[in-house]
Amino acid sequence: MATANFELYTTADEDAGRSVVYRLERLRTILQPILAWRGEPRGEPRDEREKAVCIIAFGSRDEFQAYAPIGRSIGYFLPGARRDFVVLDGSRAESRAVEHEYVHFVMAQSGLRLPPWLNEGLAELYSNLQESRSGERTEIGRLIPGRVASLRQDAWIGLDRLISADPDSPIFNSAEMVDSAYAESWLLTHMLVLDPRYQDRFSSLLSALQTLDTAEAFRQVYGKPVAEEERDLKRYLEAAQTNIRILGDPPRLELHIRVERDADFDGLSAVAEMLGNYRGRGEQSQELYRRIARDYPARVP
Repeated sequence: MATANFELYTTADEDAGRSVVYRLERLRTILQPILAWRGEPRGEPRDEREKAVCIIAFGSRDEFQAYAPIGRSIGYFLPGARRDFVVLDGSRAESRAVEHEYVHFVMAQSGLRLPPWLNEGLAELYSNLQESRSGERTEIGRLIPGRVASLRQDAWIGLDRLISADPDSPIFNSAEMVDSAYAESWLLTHMLVLDPRYQDRFSSLLSALQTLDTAEAFRQVYGKPVAEEERDLKRYLEAAQTNIRILGDPPRLELHIRVERDADFDGLSAVAEMLGNYRGRGEQSQELYRRIARDYPARVP
């Protein structure tokens, strides 16, 4: 399936694919004015002959597991040499995973240098945009039940460890810690973006993070050491539900989605290209390219 902005390959059913594409187009429209992002990759004019992002949604958990970075993963964002990828467990298409991973794409396009806690926190925050109960406004900041449950039931990692963790740290990759890492990152970002005590200085924090580590950026922007930020954060959970922001009218989308139902060659080629950008999966990529050459000799140069 394809629109002007997205290309999606899926082994799920057509309705599930259409749902993913619609939600991505809706989120793209909402994010553009918020993040001052125009869809131009990494600050350069976009070549309209190229797709900026390719979505691969496997139709079953078993299909996705062959490509999952960790066992509990339901999706991930992968930068590529020619185009970027969002890879999903399409059997969980109604989860927030598609929005979460697309926010990672937008953040990568922005050129901002973000520590892992903020990259994940923004992805969680903006993946949970909702229409108001009246249907007339789009809201940001509603609580995410699973993240709230984790914060109330699981041991906290601690802010000092969280903000100093790199992308390869077990904090963001191990099954034992990842739920707490995502929950604390979401709550910290929620506080910094939406709490009246912090929200006016969030843009200053983004600027500071381009050259400073998080602890020093907190000291310079908020005048607080990490320990004081952590005390604020642990008290914030009960107050967070009052900090819901109205973004504006929900976008009205009139989409033309082009559908090709026999797209095995292009879909497999997209998977092979994705694997070629996936560290440690080079041989898997080459084997898939060899399979494509055997099965589609007329399509391979």
